[in-house]
Amino acid sequence: GAGGAGGAGGGVSSARAVSGAPAAAEPKVEVTSEGEGGGASAHQTGPKGEEPPPSSSSPQARAAGVEAAAAPVAARPRAAPVVSGVALTSDAAVLEDAEKAFEYFRAIWPRSASAEENKRVLKEKYDLAKQLYDQVVSSRSSISYLKKHIEQLRRERALAREGLTSDEMGGEDDSADAAEADAMAKMDREKSAYAAACNRLRDEKSAIEHIQRIMTAVRGKLQSEFDEWYGQCLAVEARHKVRGRGGGGGGGGDSS
Repeated sequence: GAGGAGGAGGGVSSARAVSGAPAAAEPKVEVTSEGEGGGASAHQTGPKGEEPPPSSSSPQARAAGVEAAAAPVAARPRAAPVVSGVALTSDAAVLEDAEKAFEYFRAIWPRSASAEENKRVLKEKYDLAKQLYDQVVSSRSSISYLKKHIEQLRRERALAREGLTSDEMGGEDDSADAAEADAMAKMDREKSAYAAACNRLRDEKSAIEHIQRIMTAVRGKLQSEFDEWYGQCLAVEARHKVRGRGGGGGGGGDSS
């Protein structure tokens, strides 16, 4: 019987050797004594005598979960408060001078883009209005010149008629009438150009006044919102200084 068991064992070893697969490590069972009169207890260990990992319901696992839950979480940095669309700042280089602070605020103020656009449009309107005004002045000057020219042609024609017969005046009248007609046509064109330029100039003037009113309101809004923002920045900075002095005083009392 023992020989047969040995043969069977040899057969198993041969099979493992042929397959080339490593033999799986079997867990060991250690028997320990619990003292006099006590029974023996079996304790299972890992393949190499290592302790098996605790189960999720074991006291060790529960204690580890409690410790993980109680571990402090890193605090996220708080975002700076926002007033009038601009975050408060504690930069001393900005706050030490109100003019610098105003330029800083205006550069990132949410309405700055629209304010700059209004300035650009206003400049274009001013340039166009200047061109129209120059055209009005030019047309008015041309009309005045042509009026005088037509009057001069009429006087010359009247003087030429004195002492001349109707036959002698025939050619003179025709040329004078042609010159006067040409001057009249030019004056009519200048009058039309003058009227058109005046109408456009009137429209541009209304548009300029409208944009100026908007810009005045925006400047007032900018100033009021800057004042609020700047005051909040100074207030926060003052609180920080007070806390710093308080912390320093408390430390001195403890040391004494």
